[in-house]
Amino acid sequence: MNQEPGMKMTELDYLTAAPHLQMIKAALPYIHIPEQRFFSLMVKINELERTMRLFDEKETGEVGICSLKEDEPATPIDMLNAMKPYGTEEEQDFIDLVINFMQGSRLYQSYRETAPEEEEPHRTEHRRFPMEQLMNILPPEQQSRLETAQMLVQTFQQFS
Repeated sequence: MNQEPGMKMTELDYLTAAPHLQMIKAALPYIHIPEQRFFSLMVKINELERTMRLFDEKETGEVGICSLKEDEPATPIDMLNAMKPYGTEEEQDFIDLVINFMQGSRLYQSYRETAPEEEEPHRTEHRRFPMEQLMNILPPEQQSRLETAQMLVQTFQQFS
């Protein structure tokens, strides 16, 4: 059986899972394969129905599934930290890299806003956004991963 050690359930999983569905899932390895397919499908359909019912409920449905409180502004870093426990060790390391880079970029931007303006034209090369500099030193595989992370962060910022 292919089971992830330390796999956690999200709040959505807790809202859509039911004890009897978990019992069926636990029994699946002991059932013949054709029946496994049927019961797996039945469990997922039931979870989908439970998810759809969440949207019909006034209190949780209108506010959103597991949404943040209105007085708690969310940042892309908050979102990445929430996603991190569900990733593999390699994905968690990459998320840490992105978070550290984002925090470094914020510090750099803050510094640039408070630092006196440089008047020498040859120093403008150093004013490039740090993301470009990082992309130039990363191997192609990590450049691709960082671009994916950028798109994810930009998408999150559009919905914030």
